[in-house]
Amino acid sequence: MPQAIQPKGAIDANRLERYLKRHPGEGYLWLAGHAAFFVALTPGLLYRLWVNFKDDEQGAPLDIPLDAVANLLNSPLCRELGQGVYEIHESLRAPLLNHLRNTARFGSPRLYRLAKFLLAYLDYCGDELPSPAFAEAQRWTAEAYLKPELAAQRLLDAFTETVDGKAAASSVEVYLNWISSRGSTEGGSGGVDPLAVAEQLVRGMRHYQKGARAEAIEVLKELAEHIKTGGSASPSAYRTKIPEDILELIKPGPGVEVELEPKGAVRALLVAVGKTASGQMPELAGPPNDLQLIQEELKILLAGRTLEVTTLADSAATYDAVFKQWREMVEQAKPEDHLLFYFSGHAENKEEHYLILYDYQERRMSKVESVRTVTGGAIYDNEFREVSAACKGYITLVLDTHAGGEGWLGLSNDKNVILSATLPGQMAYEQRFGETTHGLFSKALLEVLGEGRYRSNKWVARKAGEWMKKSSGLQQQPLVLGSPSARRRGVAGQGLSGRPNIDYLLDLLQANGYLERKSGQGVFTLLETSWARFAGAYSLLEKLDFSNAEDLEKAVNYLEKALLFKGRDGLSVAVPFMPEAERELFQLELSLEELLSIPVHINRKKQDDGDQATR
Repeated sequence: MPQAIQPKGAIDANRLERYLKRHPGEGYLWLAGHAAFFVALTPGLLYRLWVNFKDDEQGAPLDIPLDAVANLLNSPLCRELGQGVYEIHESLRAPLLNHLRNTARFGSPRLYRLAKFLLAYLDYCGDELPSPAFAEAQRWTAEAYLKPELAAQRLLDAFTETVDGKAAASSVEVYLNWISSRGSTEGGSGGVDPLAVAEQLVRGMRHYQKGARAEAIEVLKELAEHIKTGGSASPSAYRTKIPEDILELIKPGPGVEVELEPKGAVRALLVAVGKTASGQMPELAGPPNDLQLIQEELKILLAGRTLEVTTLADSAATYDAVFKQWREMVEQAKPEDHLLFYFSGHAENKEEHYLILYDYQERRMSKVESVRTVTGGAIYDNEFREVSAACKGYITLVLDTHAGGEGWLGLSNDKNVILSATLPGQMAYEQRFGETTHGLFSKALLEVLGEGRYRSNKWVARKAGEWMKKSSGLQQQPLVLGSPSARRRGVAGQGLSGRPNIDYLLDLLQANGYLERKSGQGVFTLLETSWARFAGAYSLLEKLDFSNAEDLEKAVNYLEKALLFKGRDGLSVAVPFMPEAERELFQLELSLEELLSIPVHINRKKQDDGDQATR
C-alpha cells in the first residue's frame, strides 16, 4: 500500500489493501483517487472520467485500463446506494483524494479541473442523472472548490431554513461533514476561507440551539469582525439568522470591519527578445520599443506604489538569466506584493507552449522539415507554472506573443491572472505606429490603461481588443485568464476579492486625494467619510447607497472622470478618426463640458499604419 495513503482505521486499510492486491497496476489507483472527488458515482460518470483524464498535469499518460471502471465499482472500496448509483466509502474518500493532491503529477490544479469537469457533466448529461438529490450533492462538491463563496451562502441558506422549520437539519449535516473532511485535507491557502467561516457560524449556532450558550459564544466571538447587521453589510455579504441576545455579545463595536489589505511593492520583470543568437527566428522590430514604452508607463500607472523594475533584453534575456531572476522574485515576494512578468517576442502555441529567448536553439531534419526539436533557450508553460506556484503574493503575467494559455499559472489561485495577446490558435502581430513599431497588444494595453488607471483586468482586456480591432482590423483578440475575482481585480491591484467594486472605489478615492485613513477605521466607514469629502468638493447632491450595485457604479464613474481631468483647466483627447461617429463625438464634447465646466476638445487623429509582422 502506498505510504502516502493513510486510511483512518483497520477496516478501511483492509479494503484498500484488498483492492490494490487484486489490481496492482498504478492506473487502478489513479482512477480511484480521481473518483474519490465525487460524492456519488454512476457507470456513465466514471466512464467519462476515464475518457477525459488520461494524462497527468504534465501530459504524461496514466495508463488506466478500461476494465478499471467496472473493477472499481465492484471493489471493496465502493458500495451500492441504489440501482446504478455507488459511492466510495466516505472514510476512504479523504485519504484517496489527499494522495492525489499531494502527488507531484497532479496537485491542487487536478482538483480544480475535476470540479470544472463535474459542472460540465451536470450541465450536459442531465438525462443520465439518477435523481435531483444526486445532482445537488455533486454540484455542491464542484462549487465548494470553484466558488467557495457561493457554497458558503448555500450552507447558510440551508441553516436558515432549518431555523424557520422549512427543512430538515440533516441537509446541513451533509454540508458540515463535507467541509470537515475538506478542512483536514486542504493545505492552507491564505486569506479568509468563506466555507470555514460559514461552518464555524453554523456550529456555534448549533451549540446555542442545544442550550450550550457559553460554548456558542466561545465559538462565535471569533467571527465578530465578519458580522454585519442591518444595512451595513456589503452586497456580497453572506446572510443568515442570529438570535439578538447572542448578537449583542459578539457583534463588533463601532468601526470594527474587515481591514483593507496593505498595498505591497510591485516588482516587474520585463523581457523583450527581438532577435536570437542563432538567427533561427525572424527578427522583430517591436520588442525594444515595447520595453521602453512599458517602462515609462509603469511609473505613471503605479505612481504612489513601491515599484522595482528589472529589464532583460536580447542578449541579456537568456534562459538562465530570466529564470534566475524570476525565481528570486517569487522567493522574496510577500503576501501583499505584486509580481508582474511581461514578455514581448516570439513564442510557440501549437502542441507545446513556450517563449523563445535569446539563446534559442532548434534542430530540424532538413530546411523544409516543419517538425523541429528545441534544444535550448525556451521557457515552457509547465516549468514557469511550477516555479510560480511558490509565490505568496499576486502574479500578473502579460504575454505579447502567441503563447497565451491557461497552463502558465495556477488559475485556481485567486492571486494569479494572465493577460494574453491572443485567443488560442491566433497569431500575435506587431505594427508601425507613426515612426515606431510596437507589438499590437502592448500598444493597445498601454493606450487603454492610460484611460483608466485602476480598471479591472477584464475591462482592460475587452477594451484592448476593441482598440486593436479599430486600429488594425487584424484577427487578434486578447484574452484574460483567472478566477472571477482575479479578472475583476484592478491591473496590478489587490484587495478584498469579494468586493471588487468597493476595492476599486477606494483606490480611485485615494488617487483623487480624498482617502483619509484613521486608526481602527474599517472599510465601509472609510468609504462613507471619504466619499462625503469628494462629493462636497464637487457639489454632488445625489445621495448614494453603497450597498446598491448601481450606486457603486455611479460613484466609480464620477471618480474616474475626476481622475482623468485632475489638475487640468481644459482637456484635449486624441481618438482614432471615425467619420461615422462624428455626431456622437460632438455630443460627447458638449456633455463633458457641461459636466466639468471646462472646455473640451476631442482631436480626430488619423492612423498611420505600416506592415505587420507576426510573433
